[in-house]
Amino acid sequence: MTESAIACPQCATRLHLPPGNTATRFRCTQCNTVFDTGAPAPPAPLPVPVPVPVPIPVPVPDFTAPVPDDEDDDRPRRRRKRRDEDDEDDDEPRRKRARREAKGGVSFALVALVGSVVLVAAAVGAYFAFRTPPKDKDTAKTDPGKDAPKPNPKNAPPLTPEQVVRKVKTSTVYVRTFFARDKGATGSGFFAGKPGYVVTNAHVIGYGPDKIMVPEQVEVIIDSGETGERAVIAKVFAVDVPADLALLKVEGAKLPPPLAFGRAEGLLETQEVVIYGYPFGEQLGKNVSINRTTVSSLRKVNGSIEVVQLAGGLNPGNSGGPVANVKGDIVGVSVAKLRGTDTIAFAIPAEIAQQFADEQVRTGGGFRLGELTPPGDN
Repeated sequence: MTESAIACPQCATRLHLPPGNTATRFRCTQCNTVFDTGAPAPPAPLPVPVPVPVPIPVPVPDFTAPVPDDEDDDRPRRRRKRRDEDDEDDDEPRRKRARREAKGGVSFALVALVGSVVLVAAAVGAYFAFRTPPKDKDTAKTDPGKDAPKPNPKNAPPLTPEQVVRKVKTSTVYVRTFFARDKGATGSGFFAGKPGYVVTNAHVIGYGPDKIMVPEQVEVIIDSGETGERAVIAKVFAVDVPADLALLKVEGAKLPPPLAFGRAEGLLETQEVVIYGYPFGEQLGKNVSINRTTVSSLRKVNGSIEVVQLAGGLNPGNSGGPVANVKGDIVGVSVAKLRGTDTIAFAIPAEIAQQFADEQVRTGGGFRLGELTPPGDN
């Protein structure tokens, strides 16, 4: 509500009237003149009401089933009455309803399970249908169980010096040969070529260099001088007297692995190599001996290495043992030393030893005696 105002007729002073004034006679506050207005001041205008939106209720449909007019037809009432009476005497209808509800639940569960299986099958089918095919078709057809990729030894990290020594020592053996009329002989050998085969010198088992003495028994001592030392009877599988090489075959469980042949062709003079074997048999003890030496010369015939000359390191009993490079690859087979000197020794090149072993294994073994003949064949 707002106030209204009137003017004094004498001094024109404006007089403010309070809201809701109904008087018609006033006194001027300035000049004290009393005057009549003749009519009451107009009332103040009422405030305009602001409309407030009211949500309109949405009618909810009545889904209550209509009740039949029992006055016109009382058959539903009689049916309900009979059903109620039957339910009081027999609960068979109740059990039927329970079975129907149970069947309905089982049916719903089976439908849900079948639907889940179908969805999973569809997802698996889509994966195999749209996955990226392998680049190599031949590789995709390969059976991984039969043709699984083998580790490439070339990509393997190099062995430490300790591992190299242990590897060659494990596959180096002590060879004992027994004869009918002699106390026997000893030498060295090593597993090489195929598993179960031992390379040694022919003269270690009685074949050469000047005569042939057929051995009665040859033993290969594995881990000689160690806790797990064991002697295995060996069969003389092949002999090449002119090359002074022999191949023995042994059988048994947990045999040492064969050593790999390297190449003598790549050796250089003054290059360091290592000699493994059993010098002087058991006079120094049963354990293997390891000597470092260097290559003095590569003795060739018609451009091929016939023998590797070493700067010493060989003694009786080293014959047939391996000569390895710093990687543990076999570059030669110890065979002899020059009498009267300790700085000149010889080894059969690895190429000749490997060719002999591979050929004998492939052909089933044989004996090449050269000009020598066994006793009794003269």
